[in-house]
Amino acid sequence: MGAEPSRSSGSLGRVTHADELLWVPGSRFAEALAYAVEKHRDQPRKRVEGERCPPYIGHVLGVCAIVIEDSGSENEAIAALLHDAPEDAGGEQTLAEIRERFGDDVARIVTACSDTLEAEKPVLLSVWG
Repeated sequence: MGAEPSRSSGSLGRVTHADELLWVPGSRFAEALAYAVEKHRDQPRKRVEGERCPPYIGHVLGVCAIVIEDSGSENEAIAALLHDAPEDAGGEQTLAEIRERFGDDVARIVTACSDTLEAEKPVLLSVWG
């Protein structure tokens, strides 16, 4: 039979199966989440004329959820939370902060997901007019 479930302190009595998890979200993941909220705090997700916009953090949370549900590693989940931070909030300086705080692997993934690392995002012209 499998390992006996344990009761995690501070979990309101929920039964946990930590030995069945790929990784346990801890302080590093929480720090990345807080950093993503800080970087995207005032950004809207979609602009629709005359309507209020959902907060941008919903996008990075959704991407992170997809990575976790698809059995991604902790580094991949953290990179999902931070994937737009350099592009939308600080460019190379933000990428350097990510590398320092979360490591080279996370920074490499974030770089691969970025369209630009310029501090000011270039204006892209639509082919549709």
